[in-house]
Amino acid sequence: MKKRTYCYLGANGISHEENLHAVSKGKYPFIGYQAFYHFDVADCLSFFWEYVGK
Repeated sequence: MKKRTYCYLGANGISHEENLHAVSKGKYPFIGYQAFYHFDVADCLSFFWEYVGK
């Protein structure tokens, strides 16, 4: 069995339900979540700019 190389640390939940100035159909989510993880990096791969934006 391969050793797990990541660990879930926790999450934040953000709600604008009580914000009278929030735009419910705006470009930002009305309710959002952000998860936090810790990773052990095993490989560092090269990055090629020609693939950006495709």
